[in-house]
Amino acid sequence: MKYIDSINIYVYLIILLIAIIIVVYPKLDKKHKFRFDMVCNGILNKFLILLLIVLITMRDHKIGILCIIIFFSVLYENHDNKEMYEGFISYFEK
Repeated sequence: MKYIDSINIYVYLIILLIAIIIVVYPKLDKKHKFRFDMVCNGILNKFLILLLIVLITMRDHKIGILCIIIFFSVLYENHDNKEMYEGFISYFEK
């Protein structure tokens, strides 16, 4: 019985962590949003992330739905933003 209660506590902590990420993501600066964009950039990366989300959803539907919200908010936020932040400083400009 204690084992089941400890699993529920971990699930609630994961849900809380994912909810915090969902709330904080729009307020991040360009540098950190660029890092999230690099994770979701590319067809293979998107396929692997969606496959992982499907597996998570099969395990626990609440965590899976929150992961889907994070994934699509990252895609929407980066698609909505027209300017691209490269993550480095140009040394040729003075």
